[in-house]
Order: sequence, then C-alpha cells, then structure tokens
Amino acid sequence: MRAVQLISTIIAALLMAYAAHSQPRIAWERFGHFEQGANCRTLVLDEDGSVVTFGAHSEGFCAIRYDENGNVVNNRAFNDINMKRAISSGDGGYVLVGYKVYNIQDELVVFGKMMKVNRELEPVWNRTYGDSSGEYNHELLDVIDDGEGYVAVGSRYPWDHMDDYWIIKVNYEGELIWERVIGTFEVRGERANQVIIDHQGRIVLGCRYYNEMGALEGCVMRLDGGIDTLICGYLLGFSSIGGLTLTPAGLIVYSCERLYRIDDEDQVEESERLELWWELPAYFHEPFQMIPAMGGGILLAGTYFQVNHITHRFDSLRVFLTRFDDELRERWRFYRLTNDTLGRGSAIAQAQDGSFYIGGQVNRDFWVAKTTPDPTSVSENDSLLNPETFLMHPAYPNPFNDRTNIRFDLLSPGVVEFAVFDPLGSKILKRVLLARSGTNILQFGTGDFPSGIYMAKITVGSLNKTQKLILLK
Repeated sequence: MRAVQLISTIIAALLMAYAAHSQPRIAWERFGHFEQGANCRTLVLDEDGSVVTFGAHSEGFCAIRYDENGNVVNNRAFNDINMKRAISSGDGGYVLVGYKVYNIQDELVVFGKMMKVNRELEPVWNRTYGDSSGEYNHELLDVIDDGEGYVAVGSRYPWDHMDDYWIIKVNYEGELIWERVIGTFEVRGERANQVIIDHQGRIVLGCRYYNEMGALEGCVMRLDGGIDTLICGYLLGFSSIGGLTLTPAGLIVYSCERLYRIDDEDQVEESERLELWWELPAYFHEPFQMIPAMGGGILLAGTYFQVNHITHRFDSLRVFLTRFDDELRERWRFYRLTNDTLGRGSAIAQAQDGSFYIGGQVNRDFWVAKTTPDPTSVSENDSLLNPETFLMHPAYPNPFNDRTNIRFDLLSPGVVEFAVFDPLGSKILKRVLLARSGTNILQFGTGDFPSGIYMAKITVGSLNKTQKLILLK
C-alpha cells in the first residue's frame, strides 16, 4: 500500500511539472468578504478594466466588483435569489438567474428567478417564474441575450425528480414571452445547464439526463424554428456537458474527456481522448466552464481531484485552467497549487491584456484570482491582444423579409456603433451601445423600407466591418 502511495506521489509530481510548462501565474488572489461557504460562480468584465464576481451563499447571492489591481470597489449580498449564472445586460447592468424556495400553504415550492441589477449592484427588477399550483418545481441555470430579450434554461420537476428541460424567453424588463418544456417522464434528471446562440441565431442547449442504467449522459439540443432538433445526438455516457461555447469554426462541446466541434452544417468532429486527464484512476478533472480564447482556441476551467488510495476520499481539490488551440490540442494547463487547501474552479474570463480571472471556492471561502497574460497568445500573435479586435458574423436570415440578426464578438467590453445604409448610400439607422465581451446580437427590422440591398456597418474604435443585407418583400 505504501508503494502505491509513493507511486501516486511521483505521478502527481510529474503531472504538475507537465502542467507548469509555459503557463500563466497568479498575479493576485482575494478571499472572503461573505460568510464561509460562499462560492464565486460567474465573472463579468467591465469596460473600465474592473471585474464583477457573482456568487452564491446559503441565503442568496453575493457580488463584488474588483478593480484590475484586486481592490474592492463595492459589494452587495441579497436574499432574493439563489444565483446560478449572471451576464452583462448591455446597458451597464447585469442579469442573474437562479431559483428561490417559497412556502405555499405549508408546502415548499421552488420557483425560477431572474433579477436585474445596475452597475452599482442595486436591484432594478426581480421576476419569478413557474407553476404557482405547487405541482412542479423550477430552476433556472443559465441565461443569454438573444438580441430581443433573454433566454434562460434549466429544469422543471415534481418532487420525485423526474425532470424535464425548461426554457423561457423574456423581454428586457423580465416579462415572460414564452416558455417551453421538453422531455418525458421516461428518464430522470433531464436538465438544461447551458445555453448559447449559434451563428444562425438559433438557441442551442447543453443538457444532461440519466439513462435507463442510471448513468449520467449529455446531449446538445437545438431549438430551430419552433422544432426541437437534436443536433449532436447523445454523447458519451457517464458524463454531462462540461462545457459549451461558440467559436468562428462552430460549437465546441466538452463531454466525458473529449472535445467535440460541431460546424454550421451539424457535422461533428471528435477530438482524441484528452491526455493525462482520466488515464489514472486516482486523478481526474471536472470542467465547469468553457469560453473562447483570445487569439483562437478555447479555455476550459474546473476542479482537479486527487483520490487517497487508502481512505478512497479526496486528498486534494484544486482549481485548474487549460488552454486548447484551434485544432483542439492542449497548449498548457494551470493549477492553483497549494498543499493545505481544497479548491473548486467555477468561473473564467479573459481580460483585454490577455490575462485571466478565475473564480470559485478555496477552503469553503469565496475566491477570485487574476493571472499573468496568456503566454501562448502573446508569443504567437501580439496583435490579437488589441482590445478593438472583433469578429462580425454573417447576418441570419439573409436574404430576409421582416428582420435579420447580426452577431459580432468582442474581446472586451466597449462602445459600438451600428449603422445601416439604404441602396442609395443614405444612413437610415444609427445605434450606439455598450457591448459586452463575447457574443453580441443586433437586430435590424425593415419597417416600411422597400426591397433592395442594404449595408450594415459595425464600428469599434478605429476598426469597422460591413456586410450586405438583402431585403426581399
């Protein structure tokens, strides 16, 4: 048994040495501010370089704004919502989703919750969604801005936990537009954990469920024109969707030790089994969030577990961050290495200088850290760190006869000008807005405009991009 422990120690040391090659380092880290047990779940970057960290504690949610040097600007805690995820609202505020337990006629009922706060983290509105009869419970787990309002996803379930996928659409005031329940009671644990909008403006869900053998499986589901279309099929068993994000090459999905790329034609490319991730029974990684990386590729963050061979319990839980290139090859892996702490990674964001913010929990304490810049991006192409760099995607639909959606991606939050020109070159629409880092969607409605070829133009700083819009009536 001692020999096994010695071998495990040597292997762990080799694993850490492998991960230390050309990786970022921690520049600063902060703990606490709230009761023990709080956990940072979402990081949102602001245009002034600050970062807002949203987390959960036993009674509700907490939020802290740090400047780029790790100084606390302001913080708040509320009991109105047990928060799961937060996003920028595009107007300087933030939208949060989660759930809240209410006592209705001596029965505990769980309702989905959505809340908007302003830049000072003060409440703007607070909405409740679900079945007031108490027959079902509802939870919201993720949210995204689709250019018309917010789409939030989660699960609806009775007390026997035979969950269904639950999706709602609300306007920018939180008023319900529609809701959809997908699934049957034939399987357990149907839950939509993640939502994104693809290149064609379609809603894509990262889901999980338990199969007939009781094994956890993951799937990717697309809502296309009101029809529920399974675009990736069920992936590998014994895993949920550990990451879902959108890159110029298509959807990237993490499930059960592999990465999958799904292009706009729904063709699936599967990566090789990730090296050193699950080869050893005593060491494994649990991804939590995945985002596009500056300069191409993706970032995957989560928790690393090491199991004691004697007690069969976790000896250590450590935060990890891994970068993959466009070919889905691992470039480096970063760990928060300490011998006396237990850590869980829950959130990741990349700043305009290429550095990373990582959030989670260390020793049951709210934790956030900032690292040095990504050495891979800096060495490969310094110009990719230009905060004005952005990507404009093809409008969808195009041609169109009513309205079209134009999606663009920013490396960091910033002021964007959106303009549309008619066939004679006259400017017929101009909007100036604060766009968030990552994916943004603009919508152009035709109104009384005649058929013809229009030009859409997006300007960010000194850069601009245009594309043709074909209106057919």
